[in-house]
Amino acid sequence: KKVVLKNILLLEIHPNKLQTLTQLLTEEGYIFKKVTLAECKKTDITVHPPQLVIVDVHHKNIKVIQSAKKELTTLFRNSLHTLPPILAFVDIGSRHKQQLFHQGAVDYISYPIIESELKYRVKHALYSGDIFRIQSKDSPSNEKQSLHNKQHQSVSAHFILVEKTVEYLTSHLDKDIKLNDLVQVMATNKNSLYRAFKAHFNMTVMSWFCEQRMLHAAKLLENTSKSIIQIADQVGYLYPNHFSFAFKRRFNVTPLRYRNNFHLKGNKS
Repeated sequence: KKVVLKNILLLEIHPNKLQTLTQLLTEEGYIFKKVTLAECKKTDITVHPPQLVIVDVHHKNIKVIQSAKKELTTLFRNSLHTLPPILAFVDIGSRHKQQLFHQGAVDYISYPIIESELKYRVKHALYSGDIFRIQSKDSPSNEKQSLHNKQHQSVSAHFILVEKTVEYLTSHLDKDIKLNDLVQVMATNKNSLYRAFKAHFNMTVMSWFCEQRMLHAAKLLENTSKSIIQIADQVGYLYPNHFSFAFKRRFNVTPLRYRNNFHLKGNKS
């Protein structure tokens, strides 16, 4: 079976973010090209059209999405290709995420990057773009825009619950949060939250929360001299032995051994 490689256009990506983004895209087997908006105007990207565009909303300049969409629309207008979906690349603490959909983005990726989130959202946007292109072949031209608008609205509504929950949990890694309490805070129910996280991350919300705690603990072990007791407290564990058990289950080594191994590798390099 022939493997179809997906071509992604990286637009206005800030240098500080570029390495992490391109590394993960490379690991997933995507082909990508990095350009600025000015370069995009001079390049005939319709020769090798991208199936997806990722635009960096640096310093909360959400209007760059609208500018990118306008320029891409002009470039694609005279070609046989449809306009590719646009993913916004936005700081995780931004309060303007919902406005991105009105600017023309079908979804967004948060920075700092959560690897599982990036993989899902890129695949979902590519899949949505494929479906839209297939449907557009048989749709009358006056129905295409309506179909595209409905697609935007569906994606926007689909991610709201996960977005709110991720932001809440990320800022409460040190709290012992129970599922019953979480659904009340999110004004939802267990089934809806389960389906949303299963669709986005292929794991339950509490599994995702535990994973983020362990990843945060690993960073603290690598970059600070805090004790195991202090780190356990910062990731929501009252008892250090419970934390050590959970950490070893995730990384196959104890927290102390993980720290020693990390610094040993650093000294060798």
